[in-house]
Amino acid sequence: MSLFSFPRLREFGAWRRTTFATDLAAGAHATVNDEAIELRFDQPVTFDILSLEEKIELGQRVQAHRVLYQDTAGVWQWLIEAHTIGCKKLERFNRVTVKVIRL
Repeated sequence: MSLFSFPRLREFGAWRRTTFATDLAAGAHATVNDEAIELRFDQPVTFDILSLEEKIELGQRVQAHRVLYQDTAGVWQWLIEAHTIGCKKLERFNRVTVKVIRL
């Protein structure tokens, strides 16, 4: 019996493909320095999940992280604060529309 013969797995697969179909960061302008990574978007983008990854071959180096965003009015807002990232971490939150995001 295939795993995809289970309806909930098919539903989850469809949700996953839809949710992660577009890489919003692909068109962003990135600035990286010793303290932060900042992504600036040409147009505001809206999302409610942030996918973070470390290059795990170098070891797990992020002990804690904070994400801020600049809203469409230009005001900086706190989004999340958490601990390790590891191989991959999905952060969920209420939907936001941003011009700039800073990790």
